Amino acid sequence: MKVGILTLPLSINYGGILQAYALQTVLERLGHETVVINRNILWTVPGWKLPLIYAVRRAGRMLTGKDIDIHKEISHNNAVLSRSRYTAMFVSSHIRTVTVDRYSDLSEHMFDAIVVGSDQIWRPKYFYADIRDAYLHFARKWQIRRVAYAASFGTDEWEYTPEQTAACAALAGRFDAVSVREDGAVELCRSRLGVDSVRLLDPTLLLDAEDYVCLLPPAARGGCAGASSGRLFAYFLDGSPQKHSFAERAGSEWGLSPFSLQQPAEAGSGISSVTTPGVPAGILGEWTPQPPVEDWIGAFLKADAVVTDSFHGCIFSMIFRKPFIVIGNKERGMSRFVSLLSLLGLEDRLVESADGPLPGPDVDFAPAYERLRLLRRDSLDFLRMNL
Repeated sequence: MKVGILTLPLSINYGGILQAYALQTVLERLGHETVVINRNILWTVPGWKLPLIYAVRRAGRMLTGKDIDIHKEISHNNAVLSRSRYTAMFVSSHIRTVTVDRYSDLSEHMFDAIVVGSDQIWRPKYFYADIRDAYLHFARKWQIRRVAYAASFGTDEWEYTPEQTAACAALAGRFDAVSVREDGAVELCRSRLGVDSVRLLDPTLLLDAEDYVCLLPPAARGGCAGASSGRLFAYFLDGSPQKHSFAERAGSEWGLSPFSLQQPAEAGSGISSVTTPGVPAGILGEWTPQPPVEDWIGAFLKADAVVTDSFHGCIFSMIFRKPFIVIGNKERGMSRFVSLLSLLGLEDRLVESADGPLPGPDVDFAPAYERLRLLRRDSLDFLRMNL
């Protein structure tokens, strides 16, 4: 079966990239021909602006010797291309994609089915297009199978307008099967969209650690379970002095040295930076390239423990069986953490703030992995049954 995967654009988010890779890998192992639908997030420069841009740049070079960017489209595009320099390499090497400017550019003959998910694909603030297209509005007249796999709203709060709710409910009703990623999403689907759903695993949890290790260069594949490096990986999406202090405190109490893939946001922090040769280090900013996906995976592989505020940082800590603490990230959605950790019996690894108490370093992953084994079975059965 020719299957399209509709997810958030693949840019610089490690979790977003790897969940797309994982779902594509799983579907291909089930015998399907898959492609990830990747919407272009570069802004188009209107034709009427081009002469003005040329004139201003030429005048700027004459007067100052420098290029002057006066249009937000150019600045945005340059920032996106710079930030995604290395992550784009991973996407082009490991994920089959079809890139479109608009979802309406796609055609029915390309697919027998479209799988919507995972990640926060059903959250309007993260789906930077018409939210109806996250429910296949662009394909409303197509004769295809429509499946949602572990789709997420990211939060237990309903963030749709009444008009969006009505339109998306009608579209959701046409799906052949709906699965979501969090407990709360099951209730939101029922009460707001009028559809039944089941909770299933994030795609990244359908693969084993070895599936991710094989993505690394051979020289970087050492340091798996049992190897001791004496280091604590501090990975934060929304870094702050409080979070960095928390990581330093955890490192001190656990006897580990904290490190990150980028310099922490404040000077004088005790967190060291680890970078790949040739990849510039420094404060992560608008123009700083995001370190390679392989570096991010390798950091979990080689660390002895992890402190993070990231949902997928939490997941990859579990995949590599690393003791971890996740600091609740309320702005990005707390329900994801609570649902996942309660599902696997690891609720004690969540602290609500960087000022909270520090859990101990010992984590018994055996019960969690037994639960994970059964949940993987259910998730794979769902895909087999509905495709």
